[in-house]
Amino acid sequence: MSEPEKYVAAGVGSPAQTVGLHGLVPFDIVQPPAVMLRPGRGIVRLHLELPVGIQAQPGAPLACRVRGWSAGLVWPDDGRIRHLAEPRFPVELPYVSRTNPEPPEVGELVVDISFRYLREGVVGIQDVQWRQRITWGASGASGVDLHYTLPG
Repeated sequence: MSEPEKYVAAGVGSPAQTVGLHGLVPFDIVQPPAVMLRPGRGIVRLHLELPVGIQAQPGAPLACRVRGWSAGLVWPDDGRIRHLAEPRFPVELPYVSRTNPEPPEVGELVVDISFRYLREGVVGIQDVQWRQRITWGASGASGVDLHYTLPG
């Protein structure tokens, strides 16, 4: 299996080959500008903006998967899908930088979410993937904010 084929199965292939957590369309891939983090503890914050007239479906969980090991970030459940009951945004995901082996100079944090919303009484489902380029340095930030706005 080639390297690109391996990543397609993990949900991080090219945009044309990637599907969301639940294999749904529409699916958005967000690639924010690179961010420098400082080693140690930090927080990834997920921000979700909904247009006027659209609301999160009450009682619906948020499915979330974080893959940060290759970027130098450690979570107890790296790569596993978690379901967060009735999430409040911004969702905060604490991390610790990897120490053994040390984080790479440059890596990519991949965060997937799937959420349900109501538009004029009709339930919609949206899958989103952030691909955040990470560099490391003593002058870096202690966290990163990932933003997504559902199209109106």
